[in-house]
Amino acid sequence: MKSIVLIAMGLGLMITTVEAQQDQYFRKIEASAAFTVGYANLNSSDFQRFLPDNFMRFSDNYALFGGEGYALLNDLLLGVSGSAIIGEDRNRHNLNTEINGGMGFFHIGYAVINRDDLKVFPRFGFGGGGVEFNIMRDDDVFINDIITSPGREINLRVENLMLDFSIGIDFVPVIMSFGEDNEEGVGIKTGLRVGYTYGVNNDNWTYGGGDIIGAPAFSMDTFYIKLIIGGHGYLLRG
Repeated sequence: MKSIVLIAMGLGLMITTVEAQQDQYFRKIEASAAFTVGYANLNSSDFQRFLPDNFMRFSDNYALFGGEGYALLNDLLLGVSGSAIIGEDRNRHNLNTEINGGMGFFHIGYAVINRDDLKVFPRFGFGGGGVEFNIMRDDDVFINDIITSPGREINLRVENLMLDFSIGIDFVPVIMSFGEDNEEGVGIKTGLRVGYTYGVNNDNWTYGGGDIIGAPAFSMDTFYIKLIIGGHGYLLRG
């Protein structure tokens, strides 16, 4: 939900900026929005610290689902992106565990290739992310057990300030032009994002009742790859 809000706010800011400055600076303005799905590699070893030694090791492989949008002002790119991070559930010794999270960024980049049918752009992003680690007991209990020992589920959370370094490739195979001079157009696109995120180390883990003292420092350093599909449009100024 936070990622969706971030995308909406960022797109609104970009539209306002474009409308205020387009007559002065930019002859060609392009806008794009897309859904994303992908893979991330995130070191999960810190989560093992909260579990018994014989608990199975967590996978470093995570799924990404989200969205993004950007505006191209001539060759300058301004954009936002957000992704949900979905980890693998584990079950052993009557313990269920879940690892999920999310991250979102504001981006600035430059289109080194900017054709109607192909866009290639390196980009830099800044933003933040967080991970939730849930530990739950998998057993049946009597109501008196809950009364005498209510603490049967722990929800841990840690957050990072983050930087993103990535390259984007967009293919726009179909675009329909409008106007007397084809000054407007819309189409569909597919693409690829490959990047690396750096997270500032943070040992301030929290749970429902407060902070966790002595928790390990955690950093959301992540390699990722995403596939995208969405729409693309342009406007030519006189």
